[in-house]
Amino acid sequence: MKSFIKTGLLFSITLTAQFSVAAANNTVVHKFDVTDSYSNTQNTPIPNLLLDNVTDGSVNVVESMDMPVAQLEQFTLEFANTPSLRVSKLSKDTTGTYYPNCNSGSDNVFVGSVKNQWLFREVEVVVCPQGSLVDPEMDFKYAIYAKTFEKYDSANSSGHMENLPLSEGSIHAVNVTPNSVADTYTTQFDHKTLRLRLLKQPMAINNPNQGMQYGVAIKANWLGHGEKVLIVNNYDINVTAFTQAIALTAEPESDTNMITITYMDDSNAPKTSRMINLRDLLESAYGPL
Repeated sequence: MKSFIKTGLLFSITLTAQFSVAAANNTVVHKFDVTDSYSNTQNTPIPNLLLDNVTDGSVNVVESMDMPVAQLEQFTLEFANTPSLRVSKLSKDTTGTYYPNCNSGSDNVFVGSVKNQWLFREVEVVVCPQGSLVDPEMDFKYAIYAKTFEKYDSANSSGHMENLPLSEGSIHAVNVTPNSVADTYTTQFDHKTLRLRLLKQPMAINNPNQGMQYGVAIKANWLGHGEKVLIVNNYDINVTAFTQAIALTAEPESDTNMITITYMDDSNAPKTSRMINLRDLLESAYGPL
């Protein structure tokens, strides 16, 4: 687990989310790992209910072909001195409700709840993803409310409250989704051994030469030059979250400088890219050769 010091508090967070593709229902689940966090406990009615020292957590961001970013799943926060909070599903809000922590209405706002949490009958959680799922890093704003609360003064009830703010915060997360190898290819380039590993799922990287790049990913290990990630986002490949790479081939077999990528598109039909000049692809990551 990573550890961080912020505003005098020592805390560590691991917010994970898994990335997988199910061809049968065209659904993708993204996994993230949080590297930083800010949280603030409100004036809670329960003594010592401290929600500003998060020690662990998890979230799954679900994307479907029919409705991108359909819902969040398994949102979990764990605290140093407070029982953990686990919400199995948060659905996209369509009511137009204004949530202060999101600074918006129903655009990209997800709401879920859990029963019998911290002596409350029901606790509601509002989570607002910031940015795009194709980015290698992403922020999430969140707020926690007691959905209903009976306020007591000594032995007498003094009122009924709804949507009592308990805590709000933000999470900075890095995409650490597992990405298996679909195919490998080894050749000689400029008299040095070059090993290529084609990854099954597309990904995004921040390329110092070209900025943020998203596409089919190839891990290259070039003797004497180190390891880089090559991103292919053209060559007649329409890359989406549901694209799956299958094979990496020299085209023609006698020309080690030209390759093609075979992949499954959104309709689950196999397609092959047009020929890719390997030198151009290497230069995009390694610089001029």
